[in-house]
Amino acid sequence: MTRSVYEAERKRMRQKLKTAAGKSVYVKRKCITEPVIRQLKVVGRFIQFLLRGIMGVRIEWKWVTLAHNLLKIARRVMMGNVKLAWKL
Repeated sequence: MTRSVYEAERKRMRQKLKTAAGKSVYVKRKCITEPVIRQLKVVGRFIQFLLRGIMGVRIEWKWVTLAHNLLKIARRVMMGNVKLAWKL
């Protein structure tokens, strides 16, 4: 008897992470997309998609990432790190 239908997959992943190659690949995840996704979920309160179907999800994801990027740009402009082209 197993705890979950995913128990075999968890065991395979544990074995993979014990190797040097597995560790090196998994460490890269921290600096690639996971912080952005976490930020969208926690700070942006984006928990689930509201639209149905692949096209709806794609559209909604583009809106979420657009808002995230615009907030990043606005934050940098407010801090003075970036100058707007029309204010040079």
